Amino acid sequence: MRFLVACVASAQLVRTTIDVKSITRASTTQIVPNAYILEISPNSHLKRGFASPHDELYHDLQRRGANWELTKEYSEDLFTGAAIKLASSSDLFKVAEANGVQSITPIYLHSPPKLSSRQVIEGIAGTTVPKDMFSPHVMTGVDKLHAEGYFGKGVKIGIIDTGIDYTHPALGAGFGPGHKVIGGYDFVGDNYTGLPESPPPVPDDDA
Repeated sequence: MRFLVACVASAQLVRTTIDVKSITRASTTQIVPNAYILEISPNSHLKRGFASPHDELYHDLQRRGANWELTKEYSEDLFTGAAIKLASSSDLFKVAEANGVQSITPIYLHSPPKLSSRQVIEGIAGTTVPKDMFSPHVMTGVDKLHAEGYFGKGVKIGIIDTGIDYTHPALGAGFGPGHKVIGGYDFVGDNYTGLPESPPPVPDDDA
């Protein structure tokens, strides 16, 4: 929530005016003492030759003798401003007189909602959750075999592919009975590449 501020400086009418009572008004929500978010004009600094609207703000606060501490700076397209912590409420008037300040908003403390009750939804009687939810198993139907008690023990698998490296430890590091890869057949041989200059296929029993 933004608050329009109004204040008249002794020498001139300041562009930003403040109603201090509206800013420090009582609220059911806890307010961080003397902490505010200032919205500042993104272009007011150009007339005075400052590099940024923030430089103009900090210069004015220092010139007016405000005792403040910067906690956050905002330089987004949708919002230009700063979060500051003041030493006392009297510094708020000095902030209101700074050029380019468009609104002043107190910083509120919001507590997370408390869980008042909790309800556990039980499953429908007689229903079971599938044990195998591994997505490749579901896509290939392996989950259905697992549900029927088939897990591959004693099953021989035939693979037609460009070949495997049966010397790899993950594949048993061997070939033949007693290894993971118990046999195979090479339809083209090790030297055949499929390219026009490739030698003719020479099948062998070594996969």
